This record gives sequence, C-alpha cells and structure tokens, in this order.
Amino acid sequence: FHWVCSSLVVLLLVMVSVLQFDLSSCTSPPNATTYNEYTFLLDFYDSLNGKHWVYYPPIRPWLIGDYCHWSGVVCAQTSSGYNVTEVYLAFSNVSGNLPSSIMYASYLGILMISGANIYGTLPPVYPPSLQECTIQFTNIQAPVPVSFWKINSIDLSSNYNLRLDINEVLQHFSGTYLHLLYLNITGTLPEDFWFLTQHIQSLDLGYNSITGTLPSTHPPSLQFKYLSMQNNSLIGILPPTLPWPVQMTLSLSYNQLNGTISDTTLFPNNFYASHNKFYGTLSSHIIAPGLNYLDLSYNQFYGSLPDLPTDPTNNFLSIELEHNQFSGSIPSSWDQFGGGGTYSVDLSYNLLSGSIPSFFQIPVFYWLDVSSNQFSGFLPASFSQSPVSNQYINISCN
Repeated sequence: FHWVCSSLVVLLLVMVSVLQFDLSSCTSPPNATTYNEYTFLLDFYDSLNGKHWVYYPPIRPWLIGDYCHWSGVVCAQTSSGYNVTEVYLAFSNVSGNLPSSIMYASYLGILMISGANIYGTLPPVYPPSLQECTIQFTNIQAPVPVSFWKINSIDLSSNYNLRLDINEVLQHFSGTYLHLLYLNITGTLPEDFWFLTQHIQSLDLGYNSITGTLPSTHPPSLQFKYLSMQNNSLIGILPPTLPWPVQMTLSLSYNQLNGTISDTTLFPNNFYASHNKFYGTLSSHIIAPGLNYLDLSYNQFYGSLPDLPTDPTNNFLSIELEHNQFSGSIPSSWDQFGGGGTYSVDLSYNLLSGSIPSFFQIPVFYWLDVSSNQFSGFLPASFSQSPVSNQYINISCN
C-alpha cells in the first residue's frame, strides 16, 4: 500500500508539472517567429476597434470562420499556398492605430483604408510584397517613415492633418504612382523637380501650399500620364522646352503662373491651366492632334483664336477659353465641330465678333456658351432646334 501511494504521488506531481508547463506556454507573449498574416489580421481587428465595426453588405464579420472569407480580405494562390494578398477597410466605426505587425503579412500586395478615424503615425516597416497603399480621409500624422515611400503606388489624399515637406517626399519616393492632394504640403518646388519625378507616371500634388517656379532644367523625357499641381501657389512662366508626353493629363489651374506661352510649347492632349495670369496670343502650333480637353479660361490671352488641328478620328472635344480677351471671328479650322462627335465649347466673356459659323451644329454640343461677346448676323439653322435634356446652349448678350 505504501508503494502504491508513493507511485500515485509521483504521478500526480508529474501531471501538475506538465499542466503548469502548458499554461505558461499559452500565456507567454508570441515572439517574432510566431507572427504571420493571421496574427496581423487579429492585431488589425484589435487595434482598429473591430468589436464595433459596422459592415456593409455582403456582411462577413471578422473572427468567424476562415479569415479568407472575412469582409474586405482577399486571398489568392501564392508560392507558399493560399495567402492574404489584399485588405480593404471601408467600414463604419473604424478607429485606432495601424498595427506594426503589418510587416508580417508577407504576401499582402494591396492595402486600402478610407474614411476611418485612424490617428497617430504610420507603422515603421512594411512587407516587400506591398505594392499599393491607399489611406484616405483619416487623421494620420507625420512623420511618415522612409520605408513607406518605397511602396510603388501611394495615395494619402484628404488626410488634412498630415503635414509634409515636398522636398522630403520627392527625395524618398521611388515608385510610379503618388497622389497627395488635399494635405498640408509646404515647401518650395526643388530645382531638380523634373529629375526627381522622371520615374513617376501619375503624380497629384493638388490643393496644397507648394510654392516656387516650374524649373526649366529637365531630363530628355518624362513618363507622366497624369500630373496635377492645381490649387497651389506656383509662380513664374511655363518653361517652353518641357518634353510633355502628348498622351497625358496636365493640370496647373488655380496658381499664379504668368507670362506668354511659347510657340515651341506643345500642350498634351488634356491640358488645364485656368485661373492663372497667362497673357499674350496663342499659336496654333501649341495644340497637338488628338486634343481632348483644353482649359485656358480666366487668364489674359488676346488676339485670334488658335486653329485646331484636323483630326477626323477625334469624336470628343472640350475647349474652355472663357474670360479672356480673344477677338476676331471663329477660325474656319474649327469646322470639325460639325462632325458626329460630342463637344463642349465655352467662349463666353471675350471680344469675339462676326457671325456664329454654320458648322456650329446644335445637336453635337452638350455645352455651348458664346455669351457676352460681339457676335452679329443670323443664327445657323440648327439653332432653331430646341435643346435636348442635359444640353446647355447660351448665346445671350451679343
């Protein structure tokens, strides 16, 4: 009996020691080797007030079932199996800080967060797989870690409390897509701006407080498909030799740019430069074939309207030259407006005269404003037609 009791005591002691070991291992904090995409999602949920999220249909709440089926989580086949490749967070009641464990989401390629009460600074390290990051309408603040600017595609628009310096951003960003409109960006445009941005295809710096001039020194070519610096405080002239790609959108509206437009300048096919202080005449050489949008309204141009290049393949055209001082008649080269496309033309508040040309056919315009000029004579026959729905025609004050 004594031997049996002793054996039971030993057995109980062994069981207690094993139980203590298991409990201690469960409660110890995980080290770096235990972190993975699942623990990142759990951190994401906890750090951003996940218990109070309000989901949009289809409702697939987090923490229930396979995490690849949670709302906003996208998984795909990778070299190591089925992994999280995209996370989209656009729920209500999202608030908190972004967790630093994002660095362990080894296959995360896209992260998009919009309209959340996220505050504090951005995490310091990101997985090399992350190629696209959109964080909009939040309360994040500077400093932005250098590692963040290594992401290829970044959109931090409408984070109104984010203060950045344009020089620091351009020195660190190495990707192809950068949209930073509606922030609090200050600083003077650097002299090597065109060299710092020659690898960028889409750059939006609109609605900030950037100052300075557009540098005249540039590389042989630029890669832009889209460039917007509208609503800043830029001054000076538009350098005449900048190698704008013809197939691009360029917006410089609402600045304080001035001077004349050189005859050697060739506008891209979508060019916006309204509400500046440009003046002088416009040469026909500045408009390339394939023009889609030209907005030079609210400047101080004068003289004749420029000729338009003949392009029978172009079935859409929008020209805004209102609030300038153009004079004379409408050139005959504008007869392409008689084609079968859809057009918008605003020539209001100029000094144009003569008759409204017969090739201005009402049916092809969704917007035509030639008001407040000095036109005379008879109206083209098509003007007897009543405008259709969503069509705007204004010939008043002539």
